[in-house]
Amino acid sequence: MRAPALWIGAALFALLAAAGGLGGSGLYLELVSYPDARVLFRTGVEKGFPFSTLIRHSVHLTPVYENYRVADAGAIVLESTRFQDLGWGVPSTFGEPYRVEDGFMVITGINRTMGSLPFRVSRINNPELLLGPHPGGAGGEPLRILLADHVRDGKRVTITVRRENGFTRLARMFF
Repeated sequence: MRAPALWIGAALFALLAAAGGLGGSGLYLELVSYPDARVLFRTGVEKGFPFSTLIRHSVHLTPVYENYRVADAGAIVLESTRFQDLGWGVPSTFGEPYRVEDGFMVITGINRTMGSLPFRVSRINNPELLLGPHPGGAGGEPLRILLADHVRDGKRVTITVRRENGFTRLARMFF
């Protein structure tokens, strides 16, 4: 009778170790469809992890980058933006520092904290989520996720960062 209980205990211990333990927690960047809250993409991240959004301006069809980082407790911080043409939907007046670099207007020091980032997907602006180093910066190329590959034209997605404990990670493994 003791042998099956020992095996079950060992298997449970292995599952808990694989899930990162019950006491620990991790941060996850998620792309979630709206309004059904279906998780379309998910990856583990750490505090300070950089990511960006990229759209093509609907009139000029030039790139507009917004650069973010993951903060404490799953918050998202808008750090900077880069664009080439002035027009509808891009800043025209701002108090933050800016410079012109490689044909882009770069606004830095924004540091606006938000809990989530709602994003409308359109075939006109062809939005992307860029995971990793900010475009135009050092550190290599980011992983590119085309949002139109995940939802239909005109639909909304939300980019969030969630903290998840070991119990929840374990449950996700089975359900």
